[in-house]
Amino acid sequence: MVSEKYNLQSNFKIRRFLDLSSFITLFLGITLKITTFHFFCILSFFFASIFMFAKLVNSLIIEYHLITEPIPANFNFILPKPLERLTVLFMMRKAATTLTPEAIQQGAQTASNFYMKNSQLINSSAKLLASTGLLLLGADEARALFVGETTFISRAGEISRTGCYSRHNETALMASSLSNEGVDVKEFCYPDSKELNPRLVKKRFLSEVDDINIETRPK
Repeated sequence: MVSEKYNLQSNFKIRRFLDLSSFITLFLGITLKITTFHFFCILSFFFASIFMFAKLVNSLIIEYHLITEPIPANFNFILPKPLERLTVLFMMRKAATTLTPEAIQQGAQTASNFYMKNSQLINSSAKLLASTGLLLLGADEARALFVGETTFISRAGEISRTGCYSRHNETALMASSLSNEGVDVKEFCYPDSKELNPRLVKKRFLSEVDDINIETRPK
């Protein structure tokens, strides 16, 4: 109904094309990242970013009309099968504990009414959030591969795990190895910064390797 009213037939066709293109290019980029085809890996993530950006813009157009179009009064709302099964399981689990059947029925009705009134907003928000996340992932990977640095996502993971990060992949790997051995790598950061100093990390890492070689050397 919305498609015909606002002439969105071409937008829905474009979305199907962009869905497939984004998936293929992103899959190729992730696959090629573990190979030696560095240039094609960058190219794949670059095109994945373009496709996902176009998908996001196209989705904004579609979802805007879907959200603003009122749901007809005679529209029969039907829960999707997976959601219906989850609802039934949830109700059975609650019924076996503390809630009464009446309370369960009232809660299920309230949840159904809320979803029916806000279904387009909920669905659209989920789709746009997923599209934006994939776009940022592809763009971040393409940028990191092009300049030869770590991704912003991996840096956030390093900060969460060790309290610091590195721009260089080799330094990040050495710091991760040291951290796994119980070394506090924050002492190797630049002054007043969370960025690791590659020289200090490498020096400590080689020292650890030398100690291991001495311990395992035949006497």
